[in-house]
Amino acid sequence: TAAPERLGMVKSKWCSGCHDPALMLAGKMDAEIDRNTPEAQAGLTCLACHAIDQIYNQTGNGNYNIADEQEDPYLFATSRTGSVGAYLHDAAIKAKPTVHKHQMLKPFFRTSEFCGTCHKVALNVPVNNYRWLRGQNEYDNWHDSGVALNASRTFYLPPQKRVCQDCHMPPEPATRGDIAAKNGLVRSHRFLAVNTALPFVRGDQESLKKIEAFLRDEKLRVDIFAVKTESMKEPVLAINHAMPALIAGEKATVDVVVRNKGVGHTFPGGTNDSNEGWLEFSLRDDSGNVLAISGFVGSDGHLDPMAHVYKALILDKDGNPIHKRNAQDIHVTVYANVIGPGTADVAHYEFTVPPELAGKTLSMRARLLWRKFDRHYTEFAFANNPDGFKQFAKTPDLPITEIAADSVKLEIAAAGTKLTLREVADDPAEWMRFNDYGIASLLEGDTRHAAHAFAQVAALQPKSIEGPLNLAKTALRDGNIDNAYKYLRQCERISAGEARVAWGWGLVLQEDGRYAEAILAYQRVLEQFPDDRATWRNLGRTYYLDQQYQKSLAAFAQALKIDPEDRIAHYHQMLCYRALGRQQEAEIAAKAYELYQIDESAQEITRAYRAKDAGANLMAQPIRTHKLVLKSMSSTRAGNEVAMK
Repeated sequence: TAAPERLGMVKSKWCSGCHDPALMLAGKMDAEIDRNTPEAQAGLTCLACHAIDQIYNQTGNGNYNIADEQEDPYLFATSRTGSVGAYLHDAAIKAKPTVHKHQMLKPFFRTSEFCGTCHKVALNVPVNNYRWLRGQNEYDNWHDSGVALNASRTFYLPPQKRVCQDCHMPPEPATRGDIAAKNGLVRSHRFLAVNTALPFVRGDQESLKKIEAFLRDEKLRVDIFAVKTESMKEPVLAINHAMPALIAGEKATVDVVVRNKGVGHTFPGGTNDSNEGWLEFSLRDDSGNVLAISGFVGSDGHLDPMAHVYKALILDKDGNPIHKRNAQDIHVTVYANVIGPGTADVAHYEFTVPPELAGKTLSMRARLLWRKFDRHYTEFAFANNPDGFKQFAKTPDLPITEIAADSVKLEIAAAGTKLTLREVADDPAEWMRFNDYGIASLLEGDTRHAAHAFAQVAALQPKSIEGPLNLAKTALRDGNIDNAYKYLRQCERISAGEARVAWGWGLVLQEDGRYAEAILAYQRVLEQFPDDRATWRNLGRTYYLDQQYQKSLAAFAQALKIDPEDRIAHYHQMLCYRALGRQQEAEIAAKAYELYQIDESAQEITRAYRAKDAGANLMAQPIRTHKLVLKSMSSTRAGNEVAMK
């Protein structure tokens, strides 16, 4: 058996292909690493990306090839830095840059597949001694979305496709006379994203400001949108316009919607075991006193354990949280609350309106906050790498960024008052708010409130398919085929032949056993969305149900071309091969399916953990209602002032 130190070195190579390629390719991952060597300090250099000449497939994990035998065609290529030869060499490149450009800028560098080689991750037995597990995966989150124009089922279809480079490498002014500039602009190599911790720790305020501006630039929206009370049968929507007051002494539930408007993959993305996004929701009286707050940061730097969070809680095999970026110990996920592109999430806050507030107002404020690393990981990093925090005497308080916010102030009416709701104006911005609430409700399984919201969308936008199409999706979720048919026919009357509507037709016809018609509907989808993996899967499933096994195999082959690790496609190929009597091929497909299958038995670990962690248990539910206890009017603000800081 290999020594633990040796195993650690071997397993670290899995990380180094994307994080320390200079060390790995120099053969220095097999021994103790001297941090002061050039290779150890290199990180990701220009050539870490620009020397790649091939991406093998869409499985990620650093699955690239480095062109390490490339010759420099320019004169004096081996000249010492600072010499006359080196000067002439650089001058030659600038005078005749075409060859250099072709070597250093391959066509696939402009694609998301290039980024996916390191932004799609899987862990397997050599790393975790367990089984294949999906890690972070920005590539498929992007590819299987409306942003990539690959998902007919998207709730919002943008006018044009965007790739990773559009957001993370936008054109910026070339301030130093770069001869590669076009119209004075070059592609930014800052790779702005969400890491506010690193520039903060190294004192780089300029980069920190740029990252925070990037986060706030129309990426997400917060909307205090709905309220449910004991005296009302249905929730009141668009409460900033429609709700005249709350009733003193009544129980109320306020719904806060967070919409992913401009993030091309899930929010958050990346390493969500240590990322920390959350909603802070507070209630204040006329004087500004905090009556209740969810999502505060305590004096110890830790987040409110009952907060509505956007991150993942992952456990090891012994039921301990993964807090140290110890990916090799990942075993099972308790929850992963993220918001997909063009979708929304809703948090519910329940409280009783204090009777003494009658005749006064109640101010509600919701803020979407972001901290790159949670306090557990920050404390771990500070304790184990003090050299990296020499400027800090204690564990630093990492910056908390407000990404988006919303506030609503409501009058408090006396008990027994009968309220009359106000009409909501027919405003294009308003229908999207109703749509977002419907989307969030549908995704959490609350089809009743989703249907209520989508009906308002249909009323506000009668010439758009969005309302009836989403009502059809809701009916399908309920298993109500008759209503699904009704709403899809409404869509056809508004705009016949839409591919997004054809996706709905495919679903309902497949469910209804009308396989020939479902196949035609899915084929219509693929005319506009040829890389829609969900449609290829459903087409393959429908062919299988119709006993057209060869065509089913061909459809699932297309799905696997998009994602070679698609377990559903492997499973159905196994079924088809068995139906055709091709046992050897069926066994190969079965092994692939078993490799990528989810270990359902691991959920027992999460059940034990949820039993002792109320916050984790709440976030693991499909509908998350956070119960707040309001302070009396005589209470002081002392405890809340600390929290609000």
